[in-house]
Amino acid sequence: ALVNKIMITEARFSSVCNFKCRICSERYSTAIAKEAGSPTIYRTLNGDLLDSLKAIAHDLIWVQFSGGEPFLIPEHYEFLQYLKDIGRANIMKLTYTTNGSVTHYKRQPIGELLEGFQTVYIAFSIDAYGKQAEYWRHGTVWNELVSNVEYFIGLPHVITDFSTTVGWPNLFSAIKAAQFLYDRFGRHTMFNRVFSPNDRLSVEALPLDLKREAERQLTGLIRGEDHLKDASVRNIIGLLYNSDKSEQLRDALQEQKRLDMLRGENFFDVFPEYERMRGLYE
Repeated sequence: ALVNKIMITEARFSSVCNFKCRICSERYSTAIAKEAGSPTIYRTLNGDLLDSLKAIAHDLIWVQFSGGEPFLIPEHYEFLQYLKDIGRANIMKLTYTTNGSVTHYKRQPIGELLEGFQTVYIAFSIDAYGKQAEYWRHGTVWNELVSNVEYFIGLPHVITDFSTTVGWPNLFSAIKAAQFLYDRFGRHTMFNRVFSPNDRLSVEALPLDLKREAERQLTGLIRGEDHLKDASVRNIIGLLYNSDKSEQLRDALQEQKRLDMLRGENFFDVFPEYERMRGLYE
């Protein structure tokens, strides 16, 4: 007889997060919720996810942790310890999506807490370079991020990777970040498109001349060394010319202005390459 067992699952315990990313929302970040005046911490299964995972832990072989920021969430560490206690760690694959800001939990290095598991895969979400990264993913400290990436790459039991989610505002900076990460660490970056209300952040909204320049720069990232990552870059190039959504630029810039006023920032101070669009912001 066939027995149905859950062997692979995602664990998104809560929305606890220390970042206020421009493409995120209060449902996935307590920092954004606090800014919006909401004390809400969203929890999966009304906080009962930990018990539900423990109930199926003896069958699990692979868990994908996300958040919020998974390395800030206490239940995540409680579940790791439970997997060790029941003797499942050495056959368990763990995968993470992280903002790269956390290297310790209660003063203990995260690398130590991840020891003993069969496979640990960590994907860093890095959507821009330098000061633009600090603006676009508010909470980022660029030099600390690079140092933290170096820490995780240096762990012999951890596999690391990079991913970026691109809209038109951060596209050129994401390309610069991808080039930097390749030069510094020899790793390619997976490119993903942003999904936003009314596609207001889609790269399709760029003027034609900027689309052509983006295509030129993106093409430079295609090296024939990683077919999956190369394909992700080609997908963004194709998306550039999928349609003309320039009518969404005003809505996108008005949203950036709203956030700028909350955070004491200015989009054009950080992204001067878009100065021609200032009239849509003011």
